[in-house]
Amino acid sequence: MHLTPDICERAYELLRVTKPFSGWQLPEADEVEFRVGKSNKVYGGCGERSTGHLIELSATMNTDLTTALQTMAHEMIHLHQHMIGVRHERDGNHGRTFDAAAYKVCRENRWYRRF
Repeated sequence: MHLTPDICERAYELLRVTKPFSGWQLPEADEVEFRVGKSNKVYGGCGERSTGHLIELSATMNTDLTTALQTMAHEMIHLHQHMIGVRHERDGNHGRTFDAAAYKVCRENRWYRRF
C-alpha cells in the first residue's frame, strides 16, 4: 500500500463515525492536518500546532491497511486525550486513560492486538 495524506484523512473519517470515536466529538477531518512520514521507528504521532491538530503516520511502518487503521485509531485516542485535557501520563501519554480507550477501540473493532 502506498500511504498518502488522502488515505490518512479517509481512514480518520471512517473511524470517526464509528464507535467509540463517534461519541468523542473529535474534529472533522478538515480541521486536522494529515502527514505521511518515513520513520522506521515510530508508527505515528499526534500533536497540536498553532494551526490546529496534526496526525502523522509513517509510510515505512504502515505498509498495509489494517496496520494503518490501527495506527490511526491509536493517534485518534491521543487526539481525544488532548481534547479532554489529559497530558503526559506515564510512558508518553500511555496510561490508564489511554489503556481504557484502547480497550474500547479494540473491543469494538475486534482487534486482538493491543496498541
